[in-house]
Amino acid sequence: MPKTYSLHAEPGRLSLAGGATTLTVVRYPDVLLKTARTFVKDGHHDIAVVVAHMAAEVAAERVMRAAFEKLSIPALAQPVFDLLSGYNLGNDRVRKLYAALTGDDINARKFWHDFKQSAERRNRVVHEGHRPKAGEAEQSIEAVQALLWHLDRRR
Repeated sequence: MPKTYSLHAEPGRLSLAGGATTLTVVRYPDVLLKTARTFVKDGHHDIAVVVAHMAAEVAAERVMRAAFEKLSIPALAQPVFDLLSGYNLGNDRVRKLYAALTGDDINARKFWHDFKQSAERRNRVVHEGHRPKAGEAEQSIEAVQALLWHLDRRR
């Protein structure tokens, strides 16, 4: 007789019932952060910084999009996002939008200084060709990880 499984998913939660099956859910920002760690190990510190911040931007967009839904104004999400140049919370305009949508004064958080420094490092890498050392890349990954943990708790 075949086993029956039940899967229930909602934002922030996933459960699977039935049998001895293990389901592991890995979110895209986590995959990007893992990839950034691999780049550090391989000596590609500049790419590691950029990929870590890609993870931060993906997570920020998802939290802000969910906030539009929660505020019952989902139709405004895309027109507002079209006005932005990205989802970098290190950018004051993006951070202010995030704060307005979520009520989270993120720049007052303990990890914010490190994240802001990392965002500036990312900008130097992308726009000025800065070549960070391994320690700088690792600091960026840790700063982004702290941000991701914070954003996960906000969901």
